[in-house]
Amino acid sequence: MLPANTAKLALSVWAALLPLMLQLLGKMRIIRQLLLLMLQSLSINTLPFSFLSSSATSSFSTAFPYPATHSSGSSSRPRLKEFQFGPSLIDGKSVRVFCNLHDLTGTAVSFQWLKDGVPISTAASPHISIANFADYSSLAINRVDRRRDNGNYTCRAANSAGTDQFSSVLNVQG
Repeated sequence: MLPANTAKLALSVWAALLPLMLQLLGKMRIIRQLLLLMLQSLSINTLPFSFLSSSATSSFSTAFPYPATHSSGSSSRPRLKEFQFGPSLIDGKSVRVFCNLHDLTGTAVSFQWLKDGVPISTAASPHISIANFADYSSLAINRVDRRRDNGNYTCRAANSAGTDQFSSVLNVQG
């Protein structure tokens, strides 16, 4: 247990740092949006980069998706852009793909990932992570294994106006 004075000091430092951290996070989002808009004006669809996780052996080959453009008018069914897994994935490497909307639909879109027609459960597959956002979803597979991970991966997007889906085959090499 911390002495009362130390606990009060720690609380006051935390209270002082929290607004600064939130401000920095907001600036990072603005910088990301500006960078994406600048690249979009150059007609570049993705910005490739490597993301190293805390483990030196697991890296993700990733692409940073652009936000969808705003559609005019009322709500419409989602339309997905194509995505592909890399052609030469090797056992033990990691991969990330993005499922992007062509444009915003006017209503909330829910994303779902399936493998060979079966919904993916990150609880049952802890080596897989899924992140959903308003206009895209990402699927990351850490340390792919050909026996476990080869298959047909489908991203499904749905809203009140309809559904769209796109599939891509992951073929891990030995």
